[in-house]
Amino acid sequence: EKMQEPLGYVWGVAGHLNGVKNGDELRAAYEENQPAVVKVSSKVSQSKAVYDALKKIEESWETQESSSASDDEFMT
Repeated sequence: EKMQEPLGYVWGVAGHLNGVKNGDELRAAYEENQPAVVKVSSKVSQSKAVYDALKKIEESWETQESSSASDDEFMT
């Protein structure tokens, strides 16, 4: 989510302007860039490399939690 935040913010502003002050020039720019924004968003959200990295982080947290639980059992 954090990786997409800057693009989401900028695209949200463009979408708001397009809805509030819709004109030929703005509409053309919005329509021209929309496919690229969708492509980048999809690529990031469906990236195997990003998924694998997040999975490793999750596994390291689980390892730390189980290690911490073992330490707690040892102390009691």
